[in-house]
Amino acid sequence: MTTVITTTPRYEGRSFGVNLMEAVLTAYSGKGRPLSVTELDQLIDDLDLKPSVQTLNQQLPIHDI
Repeated sequence: MTTVITTTPRYEGRSFGVNLMEAVLTAYSGKGRPLSVTELDQLIDDLDLKPSVQTLNQQLPIHDI
């Protein structure tokens, strides 16, 4: 079994990069400036954003015929 863990949540089946999530949170805050790590962490907690954990299908090995 293979598991993939990303630092960002999935939306409609897609995982977005950390830089995009930071930009979205910065815009959402309405402060018009880059947010501190503490401010970003607080927004992540307030919005209950969680990492994405996905189990991938296990592929069986292909044997030579």
